[in-house]
Amino acid sequence: APGGARVAASVSPNDFQVAAGKLVDLKALGFVETHYLAVSSDGAWAASRDGPDVVLRRVDGSDEWRRFRRADAPDRKRDELTGSLALAADGSLLAAVRPGDRSVDLWDAPTGRPVARLGPFEGRVSEVAIARESRTVALAVSHGEGGELLLFSPEGNPIGRSPWPRFQNAPGLLVHGRWALAFRSDENEIPAFALADTAEPGVACVLEVPDAEPSEIEAVIESPDGDHVIVECLENGGVVVLSCRA
Repeated sequence: APGGARVAASVSPNDFQVAAGKLVDLKALGFVETHYLAVSSDGAWAASRDGPDVVLRRVDGSDEWRRFRRADAPDRKRDELTGSLALAADGSLLAAVRPGDRSVDLWDAPTGRPVARLGPFEGRVSEVAIARESRTVALAVSHGEGGELLLFSPEGNPIGRSPWPRFQNAPGLLVHGRWALAFRSDENEIPAFALADTAEPGVACVLEVPDAEPSEIEAVIESPDGDHVIVECLENGGVVVLSCRA
């Protein structure tokens, strides 16, 4: 989070760590499903799927919580309801990929009011994220041999798009608050990263990094000035620094 006040990190399928060593038991908070989890970057809110619904709860263990469900939500089995979730940095906006992976619901989290439905799109929505300051909603949509990074305002209005390779999206898609990141880890090709600027929609930049091993990304952060992205690769313990301005 800005200023380093809070950090959330996954430590097991059911727990995550907030701030200085505080362990949060998601099951104790009432979360039923933890495979699809979103945490606001201020460390205050967490969202997860629960059947056809999305449940938003405060991380501090208080009784405050909200449940979101579209009136036309299908009655499907719990294990069939999957899809990426994203929360705005302050927990004010919730984005959820709908079952079928071709559209996204936006909700006003404080009131539970539906804001917009994005899509349906021709391709599958593989990841959704919300930029920290602008609350721009970013969607990675794959179709055919390529894909697109689609950008929308918090109200659901389209504001731009960029070509987006069918690489593996970094967890959360947005690096920190502005840059979208994906990486190629095909053993038959040179490792590469794709970067796109959500503040200035346009062409995504693909950077080949011959000495990197991006098959397992341990951590990705953005420098405070937004000029560099730092990627830690788990396999060799190395760090790759990507210049966003060069």
